[in-house]
Amino acid sequence: MKSKYSIISVGLLIFFLCNSCSTTKEIRQQYTVANFTILFFDTTFNDFVHAPTFVPNSRHWYRDSFVIAQSIGISGMFETDIQNRGLDTMWYTFMNLRTREFYRYENFSDTATLIKAFIGPDSLSADGGWNFFAPRNGIYSVDSNKQKLSDTVLNNIRYKRIPIVALDTVSKPARKDPGIAFLDCTKRNPLMQFDATFGNKMGCPVVRVDFSPFIHGGNSGQITFIADSLTPHEQKVFDTWEKYAKQNPVLK
Repeated sequence: MKSKYSIISVGLLIFFLCNSCSTTKEIRQQYTVANFTILFFDTTFNDFVHAPTFVPNSRHWYRDSFVIAQSIGISGMFETDIQNRGLDTMWYTFMNLRTREFYRYENFSDTATLIKAFIGPDSLSADGGWNFFAPRNGIYSVDSNKQKLSDTVLNNIRYKRIPIVALDTVSKPARKDPGIAFLDCTKRNPLMQFDATFGNKMGCPVVRVDFSPFIHGGNSGQITFIADSLTPHEQKVFDTWEKYAKQNPVLK
């Protein structure tokens, strides 16, 4: 029997975009709230657009070495009438980036019911997760065959643009895809970014990558930073879930 919902595992949709931004030995202390969005090229507008009823945003909260990732489900995924589709948060996964222990909760509250706890080889294996652990940094390289690009401003943020070639190791055989990396130089080494190794070389983190609409359909991955601090409610959720994780380690 098919589930009522189709679970959106954001990283799996564009797996080779989601490169490890830190190892367990390099966790930085910070507080961040960020959305991850997938954009698709729309020939009508000749631009990348967001299709939330197909791939909704996925929100991530960070506090030191802990992450909470939202997982979205779409009801009526295969309905021809888009009005019949709906979005629901399926669960939230609390991740310990040092130990790779994951705790899945029904909702985002300090009284939420625990669904399951498990050890994951990678946070991407948790639906809606981000690929923190994959040893695939450095898949982006500057495309020296392309002309240099000028900066651009999107939603009042100035981005540095660099033509790149991305090594797609997921496809068989592996291939190299041309694209454009957008670097936000107002952010300094955030936990969530595309290919931290490349960003460090360029001096700014890559927060968006567009791939050619003429190759494999074209798509874009974008990170939007929502806040640099947590609300009292968010802090309380982290406090409660972190305390539970310390008292109830996942058996290995």
